[in-house]
Amino acid sequence: MNNDDIWGECDVKVLAIVGSPRKGNSYKMTQLVEERMKNLGDVEFEYLFLKDMDMGRCTGCHVCVTKGEDKCPSAFDQKSMEEKMMAANGVIFVTPTYSFHISGLMKCFVDYFTYCVHRPRFFGRQAMVFVLRGDILKDGIKYMVKVAKSWGFNVPCTLGVAELESLTPRYRDKTLKDVYKKVDMFYNAIRDEARARPTLYDLIGFRIWRMNAIACRESIAPDYEYWNMKGWLDKTYYYDVKVNIFKRAVTGIVESLSRSFMIKIFGDVYKKKDAI
Repeated sequence: MNNDDIWGECDVKVLAIVGSPRKGNSYKMTQLVEERMKNLGDVEFEYLFLKDMDMGRCTGCHVCVTKGEDKCPSAFDQKSMEEKMMAANGVIFVTPTYSFHISGLMKCFVDYFTYCVHRPRFFGRQAMVFVLRGDILKDGIKYMVKVAKSWGFNVPCTLGVAELESLTPRYRDKTLKDVYKKVDMFYNAIRDEARARPTLYDLIGFRIWRMNAIACRESIAPDYEYWNMKGWLDKTYYYDVKVNIFKRAVTGIVESLSRSFMIKIFGDVYKKKDAI
């Protein structure tokens, strides 16, 4: 599907995925983000309300990982959702804070895309994590950043604020300035097509997932096929980036230690080091 079949012709296309069960404070605050972005440039802004999606519940069967995402027994249409995210330059994950964490709707959405952790695909796209009340309760922000990065998104900024109506005039102005500052960062990252330089943690994660794709090429064939198709099996990272000698040495040592650990737990399957 061509991106123009999903979006109109705009310089910047942004998709806001809203994980609130109602059009309340999360929606109102996201409208401020939309207004600011449209003031910055030619932006097409689309809302996707999870409350209106017939998601059902992910049963944790892991079929999307072991057999392929197209084999999911649920009636939920992940493919069209993935296409929308893929067609956007930037995605905003919006969720209220419920019981110290993200909403159940957002968690259900995340669960349906577990295969993207094994087979990341959103490189070159920006994500902003927007958690209402995340200014105080930060667990939701940390979790959604980890999710977005594991799917391949670059996350240039996060936003955790309270609803404006609950604030004094002084803190309302301060919050608005923070919102605008973060939106500007997000917009500029989209325009610059920013890609984060991987941390040591990121590089180690790549090595572990690559090792897993090769070792489990029979039991989790979609992983191996995807990594092979992407040309990642003999790469240093998901995309071209300079890695210094120190980081190369450390990631190699950690991979070797991890392989030994995996062999002890799961057996000789993790002795496989090479692609077919």
